Order: sequence, then structure tokens, then C-alpha cells
Amino acid sequence: MAILIVAAFSSRLSRYMPGHIADPARVRAMLAHLARTLYVGVLNDCFFNPGTALCLNGKTERNVPAMAHCHPDRCPNSCVTSRHRPAWERAADEVRTLLQEKRLPELQRAALQQELIRVNAVLRGRSARPTCGEAESER
Repeated sequence: MAILIVAAFSSRLSRYMPGHIADPARVRAMLAHLARTLYVGVLNDCFFNPGTALCLNGKTERNVPAMAHCHPDRCPNSCVTSRHRPAWERAADEVRTLLQEKRLPELQRAALQQELIRVNAVLRGRSARPTCGEAESER
């Protein structure tokens, strides 16, 4: 039964969404968390749970993620996969380009260097967040 659901989900998803799911384990992980809503994003996917969402800053009365305040490398609701890698690589390239600016104020240079460390940690798979869609309370 689960295999049929995964197959149906994968075929419908490819028709309506521009990305594709290359990893069947990712589909199973999404389906295992049907109690939460999945928000597909550029830098990550979000298995939204207001109780653990870092984007809400503890304001659990919201029922959707605040994507502008997302911390995909730290949030337990976040799932960063190989599909998101090109966006993270572009972010790293942009930061490296900005760091080449000779007249960059020292504080901005320090902030950009910290951002590059954070982005590179995600690219190496060593971010500060747990496994895709697995909140701390569910471990």
C-alpha cells in the first residue's frame, strides 16, 4: 500500500511542481509526517510545526511558516536536500564575490565571513539542524 501511495504522490508531484524528487526515501519521509504541512522552498523544504519553528520566534499562534525569517540550517522543521544544493552553491558564490570588494567595512566583512562558514557547513552536510523533518521532540 505504501509503495502505491509513494508512486502516486511522485507522479502527481512531477506534474504540478517544477522540481523532482530523486530520492524515494525523501518521499517516504514526507508521507510519514502527514500530520504536518510540507512547504516546498528554494533553500529547503519545511515540515511546518509551529511549536518548533525557529522562524516564529516562539509565537505559536501562527499556522504557516514565516519564510522570510527561515533558518534552514538550524530549524528542526527544515529539510535541506540535494535538490537545494544549487541554491546554496549560488549563495556561497555571491558571498565570495562580495568578500573580494576591497572597500568593504570590517564589520560587514566579518558578517560575510560568518555567512560563508554557515553556507559551507550546509554544503558539507554539517549544519546545526537534525535530520530532515525530524524535530528535537520527536527523536
